[in-house]
Amino acid sequence: MYLKFRGRATRESLISDLTESYKLKANILFGNIERIGSTSIGYLIIILSGETKRLADGINFLNQNGVSVQLIPTDKKGMNKHVKANIS
Repeated sequence: MYLKFRGRATRESLISDLTESYKLKANILFGNIERIGSTSIGYLIIILSGETKRLADGINFLNQNGVSVQLIPTDKKGMNKHVKANIS
């Protein structure tokens, strides 16, 4: 997953809250925060794993907290399961 954080979301412990609240595992592959003027913009590439319903709920949690979520396709067997969530 590619996550984009802006403003307040860059200062929150959203990944920690996500994994704890929804019983998910997150493997952070890349992260960066840039400042554009007075606004912070953060980027993460993570592998998020867990039960399908919890994944969907977790993605919705991120969206509700101002995080843009983009799924990155994979060709690994068993990894292309569809997760229904509101992805912005």
